[in-house]
Amino acid sequence: MRTLSKTTIGHMCAVVATMAAMIAPAATASAAEEYPDVMLGVFTNSSKDATDTFYMSTDGVHFEKISQAFTDLTPNDASSNAAVGSKQDGRTWNLYSFVCPSIIWHDGYFWMLANESNSGNDHTLRLVMSNSKDLVHWSDQKPIKVQVPNDTVSNGNGNQFDAVAADWAVMPNGKIAVVASLGRYGGFHAQPEKDTMYPYMTVIDSLAATNDPSVNAKRNDFSVSVQRARKINLPTGSTNRIDGSWYFENDTAYLTIKRNGVTNEIWKTPADLVQPRWTAVNSNVITGHEAPSLTKFNGRYLMFTDELSTWTPDDHIRQPYYATGTWSQSSARLESGWSSARLLDAYDHTGRRLTNNAKHNAEGDGPRHGTVITVTDPTAKKIIWQQRARVGWSSTQKLYDYWDVNSKTAHVDDITWLSDTGITTGFSDGSFRGMNSIVRQDMAAFLYRLAGSPSFDVSKTRNPFRDVTSKTPHYKEILWLASTGITTGWTERDGSKTFRGMNAVTRQDMAAFLHRFYQKYPEHVKQLNTGMQRDFSDVDARTPHADDIVWLATTGISTGWRERDGSYTYRGMKPVVRQDMAAFLHRLSNKS
Repeated sequence: MRTLSKTTIGHMCAVVATMAAMIAPAATASAAEEYPDVMLGVFTNSSKDATDTFYMSTDGVHFEKISQAFTDLTPNDASSNAAVGSKQDGRTWNLYSFVCPSIIWHDGYFWMLANESNSGNDHTLRLVMSNSKDLVHWSDQKPIKVQVPNDTVSNGNGNQFDAVAADWAVMPNGKIAVVASLGRYGGFHAQPEKDTMYPYMTVIDSLAATNDPSVNAKRNDFSVSVQRARKINLPTGSTNRIDGSWYFENDTAYLTIKRNGVTNEIWKTPADLVQPRWTAVNSNVITGHEAPSLTKFNGRYLMFTDELSTWTPDDHIRQPYYATGTWSQSSARLESGWSSARLLDAYDHTGRRLTNNAKHNAEGDGPRHGTVITVTDPTAKKIIWQQRARVGWSSTQKLYDYWDVNSKTAHVDDITWLSDTGITTGFSDGSFRGMNSIVRQDMAAFLYRLAGSPSFDVSKTRNPFRDVTSKTPHYKEILWLASTGITTGWTERDGSKTFRGMNAVTRQDMAAFLHRFYQKYPEHVKQLNTGMQRDFSDVDARTPHADDIVWLATTGISTGWRERDGSYTYRGMKPVVRQDMAAFLHRLSNKS
């Protein structure tokens, strides 16, 4: 059988293994405690180090290493992916890292999938499987042959074809869908990036096991019933589709796949896959990446892709970065609204960062080329969370509402409070953007919610601002703010009033807003201690809103900056960032 060189990882995924099937006694799953839902990702460390590594995440950006499966014997050699245990402990066969692993939870086990890179002369797709009960001990890999129709798919060598990028997911009916791309993969024939590849699918009707890899890894007595492979005929033609991946939701199957080497698209069809009727969902989620993996967590879709090290939109604008690594995007809808890509931040329990994304290090960087799934099964969640604790992570992990907020974020507790009270819901891409300046129209919304979202009829209120219409974001809240006298806006040269909703709120204006709110809505604020003394060297009687700034300081809501000479400054013209505003509002409010 043909062994896949790790140097081809940048364009596809396949693995070779020689295995033995044996039988072990049945294992009984213990009762599971309730643990939070979590995302589980399995990735290849890098092109050189093909070790299959598992991470967990609760935001889709920060990934904590919890275990690994098949450890690369030669982590500094991109030409081999033989794994620890090869021809050891009585084995006469090698083990291999999966290189581009796909993961599911099914029937009390975690299962990994890959495929062999060549069909052989019997024209079969050769899937490779392994299972585990604890994400640490994995059974020796077992090959499963899938019959492929004797059609035109070929690599030009007789009855053979190349196979890459096997992926699977559990269907709503309990069966398992598999996708892989077959044809001629240029990298195998000294013609890199000149591929003629087509997606094929098959359905595993049943997959079961009775082995326990922690007792005997060599016993891989899987029972598998698999259907004949079928070509996936997507309406928009292409002779090069690779890296297909499944995601199922309700009665719909979603296929994410890379088209023409660079563009990642989403298709859908009824979930039973009996008679597929493919419809385009999104023709370009991201370009210049590969190996898409789609999931949904806490009501948001997340797409994970691997940066193409050699891709560039135009060589005359910039040269390729020759960098790689996994990136994530999020959206409330599959069709549109995807956020910009964010580099996955992987690290271990010691705090060592495992993501570098360094230029000119395409073979040595990662994690990359993997899959991420959302785990909701109680038993599976228990295994993940307990493994996290076992390797040395802290006993608890705070779950944050935003992917860009974590324990190290400034004013993280205040941001959490702001979200818990409903004063903010963040942005549509799931971010809080704490270092962004807060704009005046958003400030109006924050103060309206801080006041308990009082009943307010805009139709009975005069709009004093010429730059505010019913289409202005937070229109109602802006008019409410004006009606309370908390804001008066600007008087322009022609005598008209403007609100300037997209202007950043400066610190001196914030002082006025909060002081007026305190006076207007005493039932929504704390009993503040006004005995603090703090003189700001940059505030005097001529400073706009000087009295409000003094009040803010005496209450302790703002302490300003301590300068090198020991004096304090307020920096009134400096814009207020969102994470600081969270702190100011929390110190003022009596909401719990």
